[in-house]
Amino acid sequence: KRESAAAVSRLARRPLQGETRSMRAASVLLAAVAADSSALRLSVNPITRVAKLLSDLGKKLEADAKEEKKLFNKFECWCTKVQKAKDESIEKAESRIEELTHLISDLDAGKIELTDERENLEKQVDKLKKEKKKMEKSRDRQIADYDTVKDETEKAIAALDEAITRIDSQTEEGSLAVIKWTIKKALPQDSSFISTEAHKYLAKLGAPDDVKNLNKDAKFQEDYSKKSGKIKQTLNAMKSKFGVYLSELEEKEATDLANYNELHTAKTAELDEAKTAMTNMEEENAARRKAKNEAEDEKTDLEDNNTADRDFKTETQTTCDDKKTEFETRETARNEEQEAIQEAISILRSDDARDTFKKSFNSQTAFVQLGQAKKSDNAAKEAAAQLRAVANGNSALRILAAKIETVRGTPTEFEAIFTSIDDLVKELKEDQDQDLADKTDCDSQRREGTITAKRHSKTIDKKNGEIEELKQQIVAHNDDIKALNTTIAELHDQLREAETNREVEHARYQADKLDDQTAKSLVHQAKGVLKTKYESMAALQKAREFTGLAQTGSKADPIAAGGEAPPPPPSTFSGTYEGAQGAAKGILAILATVEEDIQHDIDKADAEEDSALTAYNKFKDDTETSIEDKEDLIGEIEGTIADKEGEIGDLETDVSDENDSLNGTLTQLKTIEPGCDFIAVNYETRTTRRNDEIDGLAKAKAILQGAKFD
Repeated sequence: KRESAAAVSRLARRPLQGETRSMRAASVLLAAVAADSSALRLSVNPITRVAKLLSDLGKKLEADAKEEKKLFNKFECWCTKVQKAKDESIEKAESRIEELTHLISDLDAGKIELTDERENLEKQVDKLKKEKKKMEKSRDRQIADYDTVKDETEKAIAALDEAITRIDSQTEEGSLAVIKWTIKKALPQDSSFISTEAHKYLAKLGAPDDVKNLNKDAKFQEDYSKKSGKIKQTLNAMKSKFGVYLSELEEKEATDLANYNELHTAKTAELDEAKTAMTNMEEENAARRKAKNEAEDEKTDLEDNNTADRDFKTETQTTCDDKKTEFETRETARNEEQEAIQEAISILRSDDARDTFKKSFNSQTAFVQLGQAKKSDNAAKEAAAQLRAVANGNSALRILAAKIETVRGTPTEFEAIFTSIDDLVKELKEDQDQDLADKTDCDSQRREGTITAKRHSKTIDKKNGEIEELKQQIVAHNDDIKALNTTIAELHDQLREAETNREVEHARYQADKLDDQTAKSLVHQAKGVLKTKYESMAALQKAREFTGLAQTGSKADPIAAGGEAPPPPPSTFSGTYEGAQGAAKGILAILATVEEDIQHDIDKADAEEDSALTAYNKFKDDTETSIEDKEDLIGEIEGTIADKEGEIGDLETDVSDENDSLNGTLTQLKTIEPGCDFIAVNYETRTTRRNDEIDGLAKAKAILQGAKFD
């Protein structure tokens, strides 16, 4: 059966003629399950396993059929959605086409205005008219004001000329009054033209007293003559200023007239331009042309989309009809396949077949176990030697080495050994990680000012660590002794069990041979049923890949918009259903190999009987030797415990002495953990030792698994 498992594994790895990738994957999966080193050889006989595989295959085919039904239902749903979506898209497009047709007609007839250009231009024209009228009224007021001021200024100049002329004459008594009237006539209300003093002086000229004095008093006449000169001077100054003011007034009027004409011309042009724009309506007409072009383009696109959607509807319906036919064909083929599988299972699981196979395969178990023990003896010794070489006082490794020597090749024992090795490696790596973490943490906390305290602390921590380690070693040694005693008891039990097993093996031999021959006949019958069915399903063509549940698809996209191709249908199945060819070939290969192995077991039965006896004798001798070695090891461990207890006493005395020196500097070292110095001193040594132990464990495991080291 060891050879059958290997043959099945090789067969699964070798591609069959015309086999596709998924079929090879199914064969490898089934063969790997069938070739499990424990399940086929020790726990369940191959026929039971094959019947289970066939039953599982039947369940898988049933599940595949349900899944295919779900996929087909999704596909049908997709068909319905696509058709419905395209119908709605076509209907919506046709409605929109009708709206666009009316819109184009209204645009051509000018029934629709798309912009507010007309309203804006009307407002602009009205505003410009008001602004122009306002500007003209303002200019009229400006001209009236100018004429009034100019007239008053010219009259003032004429009055001043008359007053100056009269002052020059001064011949008549009434002239002074005339001068006064003339001056008042010419005197402006605005006093800015002359000084305040001159204005007041001119205002009181010609008083009645002055006229009387002028007629009767020569002295007054002389004084008045002087005053008249001053008056004339003042009047001339006024005349000059009025002349300048008149010139500036005329110059300003000329400028205002030019500015008005320029603004009036510009405003008139702006008004004419707005009226022209109102007549042309360029923006509105452009908007209408653009709207019409867009409407015509959209209408054309919608008409094209409807044509494409009708084509998509036809194509989708064809695809859906083809897929329905394909599904019905695959369903029929799978039902026939299920019938063949159930027939093969009924052959292998009949009551008579169960009894026959049980007797046949149980007859080989003991031989396999002893054969395995024989092949694993050398590996166990080599692995144990490897562990002892790196133990370095590690009792756990020495105990494990002792346990390995007792292993006789059963998978359960090897699995326990592998678990122990893995646990020890894990524990050593965890210890190494913890040491590294402790060392890193300690290094980060050190300060230059703690040199003196560090020296004492290092010694104390080191010795305390050594004490703790020694105590742990003592505990471990006691555990080792307990484990060794347990192992010795187990070895005695194994020896007694081996003696009992050996006694019943020979009596079972003859009865098992007949059972093997009957089992071979039943396997051949079941293999024939399956082979006939699957060869008929793939008679004249290469096996095509079974897609079923292996086929996956992306999440369905939403239904496409109008004119666009619908999304691909959900993933389903494809091609003609060829049956579970890959799985079936794997099972047929297992059945063929089992049939050959049964015959091979019959031929080997006599030779294995002799080999089993030899193996038993060797097992007995080795077990007794192992018991003696372990009893000697217990004595050594007890001596080691006594030595370590003495070391602990010495170290405790040293720690007490160091504590007396440490008290002076302890305050500065509160933040440093007690174990830092121990880790710092022993880190490299512990790391090297641990790495050696881990490497030794790895090599020991590899040796037990069949590896060779020079």
